[in-house]
Amino acid sequence: MHEDLKLTGLEGDRLKDKLEYALLPNGINQQEQFLPIGSLRSICNETAVLTELSRYFDNEPAKRYTRYVCDQRKPAKKIFSILALINRIDLIPTIQDAGFFDQDLPLTKNNEGLELRPRCPQDQRSILLARSPRNLKTIRDFYLKQWCVNVPSFGMDGDASHEDFVLESDTIMPWESAGQNIVTGGYGYVQKVKIHKDHHSFVS
Repeated sequence: MHEDLKLTGLEGDRLKDKLEYALLPNGINQQEQFLPIGSLRSICNETAVLTELSRYFDNEPAKRYTRYVCDQRKPAKKIFSILALINRIDLIPTIQDAGFFDQDLPLTKNNEGLELRPRCPQDQRSILLARSPRNLKTIRDFYLKQWCVNVPSFGMDGDASHEDFVLESDTIMPWESAGQNIVTGGYGYVQKVKIHKDHHSFVS
């Protein structure tokens, strides 16, 4: 049986397709989409990751990169899914060699558009690609696509109070829907939203 049939039962329904199908529109801004963390974990299971990597690498390297992506302590499933969505899974070795994991997202890019690096200036790790139209597109696409995958989750901190979050301006929020503005003023507004169930630990 064809590998795609084994995975999904639908011919040609590869991992990238499943990720794209799982993207949900933001309930406030329909132009934005986010990938629920539950969908990410379900789609990028170890078997599916190995199958996809085997399209690009020989057996032993594919297994090695699968261990990197699916590591329980420091996973790189978000990074892997971003690469799948932009058709650059072949860059997994480069990113692993640079020492990046999901916890390092979001990454920033340099002015030349050929390098991805952590947002902390003291962190000297980087992914530097040779200058080419394809690589310029890759860096741009990775930077843009990471926001729909690296989606925040909300909960209580240790003393049962609400956590304070400092979020990047490009962050896509996991809102399923929103009500009318409740309070306005002070250069902002308060609005009731419904958070996707995968992205909060509040009791309904």
